[in-house]
Order: sequence, then C-alpha cells, then structure tokens
Amino acid sequence: MATRTAKLRIELDGEKKYKEAIAEINRESKTLGAEMKKLAAEYKGNESSVEALTKKQTLLDRALLESKAKVEETRKQLDSWRAALERV
Repeated sequence: MATRTAKLRIELDGEKKYKEAIAEINRESKTLGAEMKKLAAEYKGNESSVEALTKKQTLLDRALLESKAKVEETRKQLDSWRAALERV
C-alpha cells in the first residue's frame, strides 16, 4: 500500500526581521561579555575598587537593556504569530 506524505511550510510575517533583530542583540551581548572579561583582567586583584565596580555596573546595565530588548522583540513576534494563526 502506498503512503502519501504532504509537506506544509508556513512562513510567518516578520520572521526575517525578527531573526535579524535577535542576531544583532546576540552580537551585542557577546561584545558585552568580552568587555566584561577584559574588565576583570584589567582589575584583577583590585576587583572591589570603586572604579572597577562602577565600570562593571555600567556593563551590567547595558547587558540588562539588551536582555530586555530581546524579550520585547520576542514578545512582539509571538503576538504577531498568534494574530496570524487566529486568522487561519
């Protein structure tokens, strides 16, 4: 008995834009990670100085903003996909 297979491909609106935005955020996050390692090496033995902690806090603030941006982009895309699926 022969079996039939069907393939279905659904392309959702905005998927390319979403992937590009997430890729950019991920690149920035990697850069921040590298900056954090550089900072740790620069202040090795003096990690608790006010200057070191201030710089670390600045990097952590930027990392938090990147994480929030990633969550927001994902939320927007999820809402878009939900709306598209409701129309089907």
